[in-house]
Amino acid sequence: MPIFKGWNESLSAKQRTRFVQAMQDVDMLKNNIDGECVQIAASRLLARKETGKAMFVFSDGSPLAYGDANAQRSHLRKVVKDHEGLMHIEAIGIQTESPQAYYANSFRVDSLEELPKLLLERVKKIVL
Repeated sequence: MPIFKGWNESLSAKQRTRFVQAMQDVDMLKNNIDGECVQIAASRLLARKETGKAMFVFSDGSPLAYGDANAQRSHLRKVVKDHEGLMHIEAIGIQTESPQAYYANSFRVDSLEELPKLLLERVKKIVL
């Protein structure tokens, strides 16, 4: 799972370059394993001293990388279940309802224009 910006890094030209390189390298994010990515992100978030942690996961479909698809789905379910008690986790399916099979809190957007409004609504609900 690529890390584009560390917690304590400002968003500078160096970090922006990482984003651009990822967008130009179509294979970079093609074979990510969802369960492992959620696990890494959760571990990084749990290491923070702040309370009230929340994670948003964006998905374009079912977890699928090279290897055993059933094992990957099972692993994602376990990772999500293990972490839902430690932090608030929400998944947003982009033109898919697939995250419903893995996350207790999931939503669908059909266009990227819907995303900012949904995110603001969800963050407001979590914070308040």
